Amino acid sequence: MTSGTTVLTGADVVTGLKAGDTINISALGTFTAATTAYLTSVISAAGTNGDIALVKGSYNATTGIWTSSSTGTDTLVQWDSNGATAAGNVESVVLVGITSAATKAVAVIITL
Repeated sequence: MTSGTTVLTGADVVTGLKAGDTINISALGTFTAATTAYLTSVISAAGTNGDIALVKGSYNATTGIWTSSSTGTDTLVQWDSNGATAAGNVESVVLVGITSAATKAVAVIITL
């Protein structure tokens, strides 16, 4: 994925979240990042073996394009879908209208 270029076709877009809401990531499968620091830049290719990224930026609902930005008002949550080998896919969910200060999950829970 390339910031400002890639259309997030098929990505879920979630609105209405607020500070203090939680996301349970246990259903994402086997991964190591549930208790390690998140990446803060987009995962550009599969094979990142269990990485999870929370990236601040802006989502354009008309074009479906994500642009990473330190001044953005949205959060892109990404993860390597198979978590164990370098052959997975990168999955993405856009959280519109909230930026997360989370740096890691606690017991597979992200607190926004």
